[in-house]
Amino acid sequence: MGKINILDVLGRVSSVIGKTKNIDIAASLKVSESTCTNWKDRNTIPWVKLYEFSVERGLSFDWLLTGKEANGSTHPAVDPDIVGLSSNLAELKRAGDVATVMEVQIIVRTALRFARQRTSSSPPKGSE
Repeated sequence: MGKINILDVLGRVSSVIGKTKNIDIAASLKVSESTCTNWKDRNTIPWVKLYEFSVERGLSFDWLLTGKEANGSTHPAVDPDIVGLSSNLAELKRAGDVATVMEVQIIVRTALRFARQRTSSSPPKGSE
């Protein structure tokens, strides 16, 4: 795998949120605009913020970082059920229901792990 470039990664974040301004990208990653600018200037990869973004959006972390899925596809794998769970998680956080938030986080992580395993064990194209 080649070196991960933050400009490419943030470009994919931009494509997901449908906005190109630095302030919007920063807001979607829950950081200040200056933090986002520093990442670009230093080509720093904010691993945790990107992982959280991928989980919240139901996106493949592989695709977000590299532009490719583990199976070689250049289209992000989005699971609408995970996106729905992530939306519910945000609502529960606002309501302050800590126990339920923790349960939903476990469910989302388990679902993501299962989806990744299912994707990585898919038969090669044309072998079906």
